[in-house]
Amino acid sequence: MDNNSIRTKFDIQINTKTIALSGIGIALCFVVTAFIQIPMFGGGSGYINLGDSVVFVLAFLGGPFVGAVTGGGGGFFADLYLGYPMYSGFTLIIKGIMGFVVGALGRIWLKSIWGYIYTMMIASVWMIVGYFLVDAFMLGFEVSVVSIGGNLLQFVINILLAIMAYPTVKRLYDANIVEKELMSLLNIDDKINKG
Repeated sequence: MDNNSIRTKFDIQINTKTIALSGIGIALCFVVTAFIQIPMFGGGSGYINLGDSVVFVLAFLGGPFVGAVTGGGGGFFADLYLGYPMYSGFTLIIKGIMGFVVGALGRIWLKSIWGYIYTMMIASVWMIVGYFLVDAFMLGFEVSVVSIGGNLLQFVINILLAIMAYPTVKRLYDANIVEKELMSLLNIDDKINKG
């Protein structure tokens, strides 16, 4: 552990890279959720979105902290932006826990494709149950039952997207492509300032 990082009770390392990845995750999750979304069919309360795939991939890369911050923060801001402020607090909790679960279980089960799938399935079941309870409380049991179909569809689509995207994103992340590009820009700036 370097001197600039903190470890939590759950062995979650929080350092500059983790915080930066979390910030990128919130922004990316917000954009994908807010601008690539389909209204829920059957009178459900919200919309089907692709933001969960971002949460899954970044939680696998960065662990539980990044997953929780990406899922909770990105979903929270998307709900506010899209006109669902009454859901934003619930989304913060539901998606935050979903991201945490993916990041935590991902550390254990990322040995095979089935590990990815089981991890995302457990987290998605949590999301479906969470929104079922919220919809039942806010809109009634009948609407809540109808919204299960949309949430199941969202769950399947996002798992498939995450499975397709993760290997490429992981290679880029491991190769520090973004970090190297930023460092090269900084070196250019240093040479300009010295010259």
